[in-house]
Amino acid sequence: MKYKAQIFERLSKGKFICSNAKEDRPLYDAVEEHLEQLQQDFGELNFLLEQGDGYFYFSRRENKAALDRKLKAAFKWIDYMDFFRTFNSSFSAGVHFSIAEIAGELKVNTALKEKLRIFSKGTASSELEMLQKLTTELVNEGFLAVEDGLESSYRVLSSWGYLEKLILKIDITEDLHHS
Repeated sequence: MKYKAQIFERLSKGKFICSNAKEDRPLYDAVEEHLEQLQQDFGELNFLLEQGDGYFYFSRRENKAALDRKLKAAFKWIDYMDFFRTFNSSFSAGVHFSIAEIAGELKVNTALKEKLRIFSKGTASSELEMLQKLTTELVNEGFLAVEDGLESSYRVLSSWGYLEKLILKIDITEDLHHS
């Protein structure tokens, strides 16, 4: 099968293969066409090939320590999603935006400005530096694609749905036994 090695290499690094990422499209099409065979092949290597709405990724059965680590990481993603939903309430896969648009919104939206200030954690970073850091992290994690590097514009990839599903799965029970 064509692309099998590239698919494994990409997914085994914790990356996504997204239907709306131009560079991923041949890999996405190959996975979609050979999904059952690839699930079997990668399953023999203890990698579970999972399918979301427009994206593929590997998952594994985790021990409790790994789950605790992932839960802590999930809080960061919740904060990031909250920030971008404050910027644009319909922020989801397929949305295009630029750092200049967010910077413009920071001038009139105090809630957005406060959320960005919390991300800086007392560092002397400027708002633009913080926005660049946020978007770079999301690009590196495979949730955003750079549309235009000179304009600092981005497209939200379908893997953003993974974060949305992850957050929806978090079940917070309220402590009803207050003393």
